Amino acid sequence: MGNAFFMKSQVNSVVTTYAIRGASYCSDSFLETVRSGDLPSYKTNIEPYSGIFGGKGDIESAIGAEVVKELRGNTSTAFSGMKAVIHTPSSEVASYNNKVLYATFSVQVDYSINLPIRIMSGEPLSIMDVSSRAEIAVNDAPEFIRNTDMILDLFHGTKVAKTVSDAFSKIHAFIEDFANK
Repeated sequence: MGNAFFMKSQVNSVVTTYAIRGASYCSDSFLETVRSGDLPSYKTNIEPYSGIFGGKGDIESAIGAEVVKELRGNTSTAFSGMKAVIHTPSSEVASYNNKVLYATFSVQVDYSINLPIRIMSGEPLSIMDVSSRAEIAVNDAPEFIRNTDMILDLFHGTKVAKTVSDAFSKIHAFIEDFANK
């Protein structure tokens, strides 16, 4: 049982590490280029307004593949046959959760830990079915300000702004009238 809990802590460590890495990639598009040792070029995709328009599919798939690769190769115990069997497909491991006002990056892996021995059926016995999840906030203040400015620019460039302003003026006048009575 001690080896199973050791393996569980290894998986939790990998999941947390890659959730932090995914959140940092989402908040800073130049980070991946800098970590690889390359110099940023004019071709680097900085994805303006990415907090509003869509997710981060390329980062999600890269992190998901790295997590599965790491867990298949590096989780081990003193018993050679004891390993974590991952049930989550790599395409579903990592996700960028866009909440418009804030975003998070999460990594979740469902797996089981098998005994290092086989009984007469030949199938390994699962001793623990586990799920490991880490969710990290993606804080990108400049991106939030850019997104807010873009929405305000779009809002003020339409007739909707005048209609909403008139409606709030009427509500404000009604409340003042009611308070004065």
